[in-house]
Amino acid sequence: MRKNNYFVAVTLVALTTFWSGISASAANNWVRFYDTGQDDFAGGSAIIALDDGSIIVGGATVQPDAPPPTPFTDSWLMKVSPSGEIEWQRRYGAILTENEFAIAPIAKGGYMAAVRFYSYDPGQGGNVPDAWILKLDENGTPITKRIYDSGVGESVQAIASAPDGTFYMVGTFDSVYIRDFWVVKVNPADGRVFYQKKFYSLPQIPEFGMALGVLPDGSAAIGGTRSSGALTGDDIVVFRLSGQRDIHFAKAFHLAADYSSSLVVAKNSIVVAGVTTFQVTSGTAFVILNLDFDGKLRWVKKVDVICPYPPCDELNPHILATSDGGFLLAGTTNSVTTPAFDDVIIVKLDKDGWLEWAKIYGDGDNDRSKSVIEFDGGFVVVADGFSATSTSRDVMLISIDPSSPGCEIQDITSLTIVSDVAGFLQESTVTLYQENTRAKQKYFGTSETDTTAVGQQSCP
Repeated sequence: MRKNNYFVAVTLVALTTFWSGISASAANNWVRFYDTGQDDFAGGSAIIALDDGSIIVGGATVQPDAPPPTPFTDSWLMKVSPSGEIEWQRRYGAILTENEFAIAPIAKGGYMAAVRFYSYDPGQGGNVPDAWILKLDENGTPITKRIYDSGVGESVQAIASAPDGTFYMVGTFDSVYIRDFWVVKVNPADGRVFYQKKFYSLPQIPEFGMALGVLPDGSAAIGGTRSSGALTGDDIVVFRLSGQRDIHFAKAFHLAADYSSSLVVAKNSIVVAGVTTFQVTSGTAFVILNLDFDGKLRWVKKVDVICPYPPCDELNPHILATSDGGFLLAGTTNSVTTPAFDDVIIVKLDKDGWLEWAKIYGDGDNDRSKSVIEFDGGFVVVADGFSATSTSRDVMLISIDPSSPGCEIQDITSLTIVSDVAGFLQESTVTLYQENTRAKQKYFGTSETDTTAVGQQSCP
């Protein structure tokens, strides 16, 4: 269980929700694991709060008959009621591996899901990723299933709806030697592609599309990472597409070795979360940038945890704009315990990026945060880790109430360091080139089956 050795300095978020009929304002900490009997993994952008109080959670689960040592996975989706019971759960798969689940709701009901789908291509020398887009009804049953395949390799990391009912998808377009930002806009009704483009700034420099947000006017903000091509480390890149694919702005930001992971559109701002090695003794810290809609930097903060036994890392940040005008950062840290297990870390920041409070969850195993939502006045984190009764990795839902102790949740506000690093940030305007891509749509007859994951209440 939790080891009480805290040498941490972090900014965290308190999460509240309701469970088993308890209102969010009176929520207690709780943790629930979901176990198929195989290793299960939470998706990076795969949790939705529904109007009926339930939650949709996506991820991946190892195929029951997958051969070792590298087992294949299928995509996995479930709906969980407010009382924590699984209402339905489905597995979507083919022969090889499907993972990296991202999902967004459709205004008229149902969901659009984006999955990284691997097929075998002898011309590429092995397994090649394609973008697999599923339109699902409210019960998770596929209505349409389309593969977007250019013959070289595509993956989608994020999907989001625009005010006109269309959907943006953002990811990475692979070629034999290089990778570029990839943006696709589709009609969910019939899967028709309005456009698909790759964007790149420097020849022969890898660039990865990681995050997506939609502005009130329907334009898209994209966050990603590019290699600097030098010894100074990678850059965080943010650009905005408006009108008919016009580039409204494109900026690169550099502290040290910097990687983008998550993006949210807040009131009059675009907020990007990533990690950096800047002024870190060994490992990485969180970094958060706040830009206005024209790309002008408002503030940048580094969120760090004191590390007694380096190397220590803060990883996988997911940023959320909260209803009080502030921000919630959920991620993973191994800076707190000795030995260095991965823990879920939650950081609550005010509107200017300063710390309000910080918490961690960990039970002595490796627990890794993937995403977070605001839910009925509170918050829920989706992660994966090990329960006390399972030898395989499970998907987890964690509710954290800032006013209540317990459930292995510890307050580390006094050990958290938030620094203003604007004076050290290098900012540059990026010239982005764009080309049409030709990923062809094809229907793919994959299988869908009900799975038998069991929900286990770990705490209280």
